[in-house]
Amino acid sequence: GRHLDMIIEADGTAQLSRGMQGFCVRVARGLNAIAGRKGPVFTERYHVRVLKTPTEVRHCRAYVINNFRRHAAQAGRQVERGWVDPLSS
Repeated sequence: GRHLDMIIEADGTAQLSRGMQGFCVRVARGLNAIAGRKGPVFTERYHVRVLKTPTEVRHCRAYVINNFRRHAAQAGRQVERGWVDPLSS
């Protein structure tokens, strides 16, 4: 509930920075409109990890897609086999 895990592809650091800045502004505007408030939504910057091999990409994708399942298990809940998180894509 407090963070987002995303895999982002960019041509370079400048493009990534501008893309993330635009993303954060768009999300903040939307959440503030829903909550009827103003002000910053994100308190911290993003963390970058460059994926250099196909294996790293595969592991990262599995981590992001199965993140809900992992958090559910930590909370003592079991997610049925074959269940797909509708909020991950």
